[in-house]
Amino acid sequence: MLETPETSQNPLPDSGLDGIAALLARQIDACNEAASRCFDVSRDTENYYLNHRFDALKIATRLIQASAAAASAIKRIRGSEFHQHVTVSNGAAP
Repeated sequence: MLETPETSQNPLPDSGLDGIAALLARQIDACNEAASRCFDVSRDTENYYLNHRFDALKIATRLIQASAAAASAIKRIRGSEFHQHVTVSNGAAP
């Protein structure tokens, strides 16, 4: 799950865009969750419809691209003080 953006010791003055940055952070989290579900669909071996599996991968790609665009927007809003933490797991226990 994505953690909220962090600021440094010297926070930026309130530009009125903090609400938008928070909204974009939630969008990144939702996109990553949806992309994870799409990847699960694409790995479903019981789904014999190969086109559905490819469609799931296409959707996941678009979601990841949307996440990257949102992260870039947050970086522009906050300056270089944005730190994104992403944890990737394959669902298997270690």
